[in-house]
Amino acid sequence: AGNTHDAAAFAFTLDTTIATAGVALTTDTGVAGDGVTSQAALTFSAPDADATRVITVDGKQVASYDAASMTDGAHTVSITDT
Repeated sequence: AGNTHDAAAFAFTLDTTIATAGVALTTDTGVAGDGVTSQAALTFSAPDADATRVITVDGKQVASYDAASMTDGAHTVSITDT
């Protein structure tokens, strides 16, 4: 008896927050800020490294956004990071 041992320690940082997802027109042609454009290219914020990103176009989940597939008319594109 009388034996001693070194104490064990472990330090870590818990990060449960996630960056806010963002999407915007790359080029807003015409009147700035009106959401009307002749170019469907979008700029997406970068997701956190450990986030899962879901993209929806007009209410349907897609694997990626394809500006070339967009037709004339109103569209809604959203991204959700979890």
